Amino acid sequence: ILAALVATVPVLAFGQPFDVWLYRSLVLLVVSCPCALVISTPVSIVSAIGAATRNGILVKGGVALEDMARITTIATDKTGTLTLGRPAVAAIVPFGDHAEGEFLAMAAAVERFSEHPLARAVIARAVHDNVRVPNVDEFEALPGRGVQATVDGDRIIVGSERLLRDTGASDNDLARIAAVADRFAGEGASAIAVARVSPSEEVEVFGMIAVRDRLRAGVPEIVSGLRSAGIARLVVLTGDRHAVAGPIGDEIGADEVRADLLPAGKANAIHELRRSGPVAMIGDGVNDAPALAGADVGIGMGLGGTDIALDSADVVLMRDDLGGLESLVRLSRRTVSVIRQNVALSLATKLAALLLASFGFVSLWIAILVDVGTSLVVTLNGLRLARLEEPEGRGATASSEIQSSCGCGTEHELEHGGAHSHAA
Repeated sequence: ILAALVATVPVLAFGQPFDVWLYRSLVLLVVSCPCALVISTPVSIVSAIGAATRNGILVKGGVALEDMARITTIATDKTGTLTLGRPAVAAIVPFGDHAEGEFLAMAAAVERFSEHPLARAVIARAVHDNVRVPNVDEFEALPGRGVQATVDGDRIIVGSERLLRDTGASDNDLARIAAVADRFAGEGASAIAVARVSPSEEVEVFGMIAVRDRLRAGVPEIVSGLRSAGIARLVVLTGDRHAVAGPIGDEIGADEVRADLLPAGKANAIHELRRSGPVAMIGDGVNDAPALAGADVGIGMGLGGTDIALDSADVVLMRDDLGGLESLVRLSRRTVSVIRQNVALSLATKLAALLLASFGFVSLWIAILVDVGTSLVVTLNGLRLARLEEPEGRGATASSEIQSSCGCGTEHELEHGGAHSHAA
C-alpha cells in the first residue's frame, strides 16, 4: 500500500514525473521485504538445537529453549538424578523369627516387576544369595508408597512406613519400622519394609531391607557451574526421608531440601516455586512426571528415565550427564541474546533504508544489497550458536560416569516413598 501511494500520490497531486516515483516505489518494495526479520529467529533456534543435540541434549522445540533462558530456579529429583540410581543392599533386618532368605524371596518376587532402582538392588541381592523367587499375581505399583502383589493367596507389600500404616500394621510394628528407617537414614541409606497381608487382612511384617545409593560424580561442581551461569536457587524434591536427603543437599550446595513428598507433593512444590519465578524440574521417574509437566521447563534423564517422564519433559539429557545442564543454560541465554541482536539489526536496517528510500537516497541495487546483506548477517550471527562450548572439565566426568553406568538398567523413580525412602 505504501509503495502504491509513493508511486501515485506525488504524480497525481503534485505533477511529479511518474518514472521517478515508480522507481522509488520499487526500491521501497525491495527494502520493505522482511526476509532478514523472518529468518532471524528460526536460524538461531535451529543452530542452537543442533548444537545441543550433538552434545547429547535433546531440546523439544524453540519454546523450551527460550523458556530455559528465563530459568532462575532449578528443582531436582534425587534417586537416579543426583544419585547414580544403582543402589545396593546394605543390610537385611528380619523381624521376629523370620529368616532373611524368606522375606528376601518375597520382596524380590514383588519387586521383580517394579521399575524403581531400589527394586533392582533387592533383586540383585536375591540372585547373589541364590534365593528361590516365587511367582506372583496381581502386581500393582503404588507411586510414592511402594508395590504389592499376590503370592500363594496372600498379599505381599514392599514399601514405606506410610504404606504399612495405610495397610493396617500394628503400632508396635510401625514403631520398629520407623526406628530402623531412622537408624539407616543416619548412614545415608533408604529402608523398605516387607510385609504379608492375609485374606483376613492381618498384617505380618517380615522385616526391612536397607539400600544405599551413591551421589553422581562432580555434582557439587555442576551446581557451582549452574550458579555461575545465572541459576539463583536449587531445590531438591524427594520422597525420601529428610535424614537421607538432607546430607546430600548439604553436600551439593542445595538451597533447600523438601522430603517425604508424594508425586502430587512434588507437583505442588513446583507450583509454589513458580510464584517467585520460572522453574525447571529435573527428574527420571514416574513420580516426577507431574512435576516435570508442571514446570516451565521439564528436564528428563535420558538413559534411565521412564517413558512417561521422558514424554513429560521438554528437554532430555541423552547422556544421563548432569554436566550438560550448565551448557544448556548458557546456550539458551546466548540464543535469546543472538535472537534479540538479529531482530534489532533487521528492524534498524529496514527502518533506515525505508526512510532513505522514500526520499530517493537509495537506489534499487543498494536496496537489494541491503536486503540480502542483512539476511546474510543475521544468518551468520545465528550460526555462531552451532558451536556449543562445554564447561571446562565436564567431558572427562561425563565419559567416566556414562561408562560406570553402562548396563546398570533404568534409573526410574517409582518412589516407594517414606521408609522406602529413596530420593525423588
